Amino acid sequence: MKRDRNFQYLQSRFCERGNVETGLRVIRTSSSSKLWHLLRHHDEEPVFGQEVILRDAVDDLLSFYGLVEVASCIDFLPATLPQSFRQQALEVLSNPAVRRYYEWNYPLPIVNRFRERLLGWFIQQDRSGAAGKISLFYRFLSLLDRIESDDRVTTFLWLLDSGEEGGHDIDDLLHVLSNAELFLSSTARRRQRRIDKAVIGFSRFLDICVEYDALLRDTIQVPILAESIWLHQAY
Repeated sequence: MKRDRNFQYLQSRFCERGNVETGLRVIRTSSSSKLWHLLRHHDEEPVFGQEVILRDAVDDLLSFYGLVEVASCIDFLPATLPQSFRQQALEVLSNPAVRRYYEWNYPLPIVNRFRERLLGWFIQQDRSGAAGKISLFYRFLSLLDRIESDDRVTTFLWLLDSGEEGGHDIDDLLHVLSNAELFLSSTARRRQRRIDKAVIGFSRFLDICVEYDALLRDTIQVPILAESIWLHQAY
């Protein structure tokens, strides 16, 4: 029962949000050709406007599936997930356009491993009572929250991923970061522009990276958890 409640907790905290539901709806209602085009690599054709929003929703859905895999590998969730969820996830992750997206265009090994788990493949799992492994997992969830709930961090990550915000791209951000005067004025400006948010997001993301490093060091006694956290954030 506790593991069932854990699954419900993850769903309420990370899945039952607008973007995850939107991502699921996009995949299930789009035609094969439209979904193939939407989930293309940006080198094939630049991604703009509404496509960015729809792809972000798909990203959030895949991130949730990856999170379920991380939780599964430390015996945090039921050995057999609810049938409706398993069927839904396998349908999504087996879609050719979606598979190309997370296997080739923007590789997400943790998501691919979750698909293999759903198919019944043997996936290593830590069933030990290793001290603190659940608290380590909660630390990971907290870091995820800090990334996803901070629009400054997400703005920085979007520029890092070749996106544009308010007419600015990664080159504009690098220009500000390379100039001490511009950097200080950007962080001190009361009415922040999008580029200013990205600059602040860069600073906050560095703090998060330091905490991720500490978390990975602390998971040395639970190697499968360390690997899974790394794979979840690898891209």
